[in-house]
Formats: sequence, structure tokens, C-alpha cells
Amino acid sequence: MSRIAIKTGLILAALFLAFVGFIKFNALWVFYHTPKDPSAPPTTFTVTPGSTFREVARSLGKEGIVSDPARLTLLGRIFGAHKEIKAGEYRIGPANSPGEILAILKKGKVLLKRLTVWEGANIYDVADTLKTEGFPAARGFLAAAFDASLLSKLNVPGSSAEGYLFPETYRFPRTESPQKIIRVMVGEFKKRFAEKIAGASKRLGLSPLQIVTLASLVEKETASPEEKPVIAGVFINRLKRGMLLQCDPTVIYGFRLFGKRLYNKHLETDHPYNTYTRPSLPPGPIANPGAASLAAAISPAKVRYLYFVSKGNGTHHFSITMAQHEKAVRRYQR
Repeated sequence: MSRIAIKTGLILAALFLAFVGFIKFNALWVFYHTPKDPSAPPTTFTVTPGSTFREVARSLGKEGIVSDPARLTLLGRIFGAHKEIKAGEYRIGPANSPGEILAILKKGKVLLKRLTVWEGANIYDVADTLKTEGFPAARGFLAAAFDASLLSKLNVPGSSAEGYLFPETYRFPRTESPQKIIRVMVGEFKKRFAEKIAGASKRLGLSPLQIVTLASLVEKETASPEEKPVIAGVFINRLKRGMLLQCDPTVIYGFRLFGKRLYNKHLETDHPYNTYTRPSLPPGPIANPGAASLAAAISPAKVRYLYFVSKGNGTHHFSITMAQHEKAVRRYQR
């Protein structure tokens, strides 16, 4: 065969391969821009933690969102979307083109779900809220809240994250890990109160953990913003005198009597959280105090009161002497 014929054959082969490549590229380009079904409604698509992009593409195919998972996988490699896909829920559907789907996945535009920690909620309440709101993290939340390694990394004193899960409305991916949820809540607490508590610690002669514990007692005793500093002041006065705090919520927490009746037998049974038997603060917070209760614990009111009793209307009567207190008890607790 002559050189001319060989050269001509190579040129023709190259042209053919170029033509085939063009056809494939054009088909890929059309696929990239073309939704499977422009009229279809969006749906919630979940990427589970640890999924590879190939697995995600196959799932998109099985759920009828894309027509060709293999081409989507190829496009993912071309555009770098295959390297890391954020786990979570995405709002996509057949009306989205593969290009749009790639952009959404690559940017990690997961759906965020509201999660509210109310003032005075304890870690068991937060775990229940996670379960009610459909967060899988509910299953491992309490274990994470007591994880000494995690608490050490977050510089949280005490045996649990109790008291440091700042009450706020958060937004998390539904598949967020319990460790990340705790990390965000503790981060919010530190951002708002860490420095203030550190300053108050020296002034009050209490450790930062004791100040947060005091704030949690204040939180459970009253919902009145005006009373919180006064109640904090009463507790400080009693601590200075070595008096029992006699705070029912601490006993309820210690015996896990949430939603149950408190009896005299509980008040008389010694326990680290029983402030009817031990003249000190409990070993840790009994709830997650809000901003007003934390502020009250940081700056307790300078009062002479040593006692208070509920009036039955959400407020309290404060007394200096036992005689005054007993009179108030007869008046409001007949």
C-alpha cells in the first residue's frame, strides 16, 4: 500500500473518530441541558452519608429523576461534582436538567429543617424534640451529649452538655449528626456568654459550671424576667450562709421525674441533685437556661431575701426572715 493511501486512511479514520466524538459530545451536551420531564413536580431526594457520586446517580435514576445515570456520573467527573457530595435532603425532580441537578449537588444546597430548643428544656427534651421533628440524630443524641471526648473538644465542663445547648431556633439538614448539632448549639452558647461568665466567675467566687448551674435553677423557678435576678440573689445568699437551696426542680431532675409527681420520699432521699439534703448547688445544670436566666446568674440582684414562695400566678413573694416566709406560705399556699 502506498504512503498516500496510508495517509489518506489515517485521515479518514481520524475524521471518523472526530465525528463519533462530536456525536457523543453533542448527545452529552443535550443530556446536560434537557430535563427528563419538564412538567413533573419536584420531590425530596436524600443523599445518605458516605454515598459516592456513582451511587447518588444510580439512585437518581431509580427514582426517575434522571434518564441516564451513567452519563450523569460522567458529567459529575467532568465538572468535579463527584469529589464530595454533602449528605442531606435536596429538592429536585425530573423538571430539573442534569446540569441543574449537578449544580445543586455540588453546592450542597440541602433542605434545612427548623429545630427549636426552648428555654428550660433539658437534654432529654431536646432528644424528644429531635425525634418528634423526624431527625435521625435523635437515636444517638443522648450518647453524644454524654460523650466525654466530644465534651473535651468543646471545652464543656461537667458530665454532659446539659446547660450549654443554647435555647434558640436552629436550621439543620435533617440528616445532620448529633455531634454536629451539639457543636452548633454549644458554639452559640459560647459566642453569647462564655466571656461574660468567665468574668463573673472571679467576681462571684463560683466556677463557670456553677454559674450555668445557677442559671438553670433560676430558669426552672420562674418565667418572669423581672424576678430572675432576684431569685438568683436569693440562691447566692443561701449559698453564702450554707443553707439548703430547697429547689424542687433539682430533685425532679436528679430522679428523672419529668412529668411525674414529686413526693416527700424524693425530697428526703439523699442524691447529688437533691438540694433538700445537700447545702450546695447540684453538680451540674438541670436544664438549658435562656439569655435572661444566664444574665441573672451573672449579675444576681443584691437583695436581703432568703426565701420565696409562689403566689400561684407565675410570680413569687420574697421574704427576709423565716417568720415572714411562713406567713407568706400560709397566705399563698393554703
